Amino acid sequence: MLTLGCEAWMIMRVYEGLTNRMFVFVLEYCKDFNGTRAYKSAGYSENGAEAGAARLLANVKIQAAIEERKAELAAVARLTPEWVLKQWMDIASANPEEIVKVQVTSCPDCYDSDTRAMLIGAALSDSLNVPNPECPTCRC
Repeated sequence: MLTLGCEAWMIMRVYEGLTNRMFVFVLEYCKDFNGTRAYKSAGYSENGAEAGAARLLANVKIQAAIEERKAELAAVARLTPEWVLKQWMDIASANPEEIVKVQVTSCPDCYDSDTRAMLIGAALSDSLNVPNPECPTCRC
C-alpha cells in the first residue's frame, strides 16, 4: 500500500484524474526520466514493468501531469530557457586558461638520485620541477 504525506496530498489536487500510483509514477519519473524504475517505485508489478511504463507514458493524463511537474521543478529551480542559454554561452566563450591551469613539471625519471640529492642539498629543489630536456621518459 502506498502512503503519501500531507504535502503530497496537497500537491495531488493539481493532478486530478490520476490514481495514487499514477501520481507517484509521475513524481518518480520526473526524478530521472526512467519509466521502468518509476513504474516499480510507484508500486506496480516488476513483471512487465517496461511495457507498463510505456503504457503509462502514452496516457494523455500522465503526459500532461509530467509536463506540469517539469514546469513546477523548473520554477522551483528558477530555470528558464534564457538562463540555460546564458550558461551554454558562458561555457562556449570561456577562456580555457581561467578554467584549467596546465603546469609542466619533471617526471620521476628526469633526474637521477645523485642529481636530485645535489639539487636538494644546494637548496635548488625548485629546479627539480623543471623538466630535464634529455629525459628519455617524458622527452620534454
